[in-house]
Amino acid sequence: MAELLIRCPDQPDQVLTLSAKPVSIGRSEDCDAFIAEKKASRKHLTLRVDKEGRIVAEDHDSSNGTWFVGDPEQRILRRVVVLGDTLRIGETTIAVQAGAAAEAPLVSGGLLSGKLQLTPSADAPSRRLPPARRLPSPHRVSRRRAKPDRVRRPWTARPSPAA
Repeated sequence: MAELLIRCPDQPDQVLTLSAKPVSIGRSEDCDAFIAEKKASRKHLTLRVDKEGRIVAEDHDSSNGTWFVGDPEQRILRRVVVLGDTLRIGETTIAVQAGAAAEAPLVSGGLLSGKLQLTPSADAPSRRLPPARRLPSPHRVSRRRAKPDRVRRPWTARPSPAA
């Protein structure tokens, strides 16, 4: 099965195995993975396996969003993720990786079908996650006010004062 490696600052790493049951991630104690992240909602993100065996990440309309770490980094509401993909909530990173059983969650084979087996090679380097980057909030609005176009009034002759 596929695993989620969750790295949150000031908290030990968590490893969760994906199965047919959806995995919820958030600030609430009721979530499957509790993260002590200031920018996370109580129930921020759910990862589940759909009928085709694909892993689907779904953001629950959070104010700070869930970000797909890539080039460029993209905010997601719903996305199919595969092995090697990384998601970010604030400074917390969530990496999708091959689990102990090493079944691939690829679209072609599927996580639940068991048709495709991945075996990690001994000489393959271990993949470390890059540190989380701080990005400007998409909700931040510039403090500068747009100046309305000034209306130019045509010059008009004024009567001269009578002497």
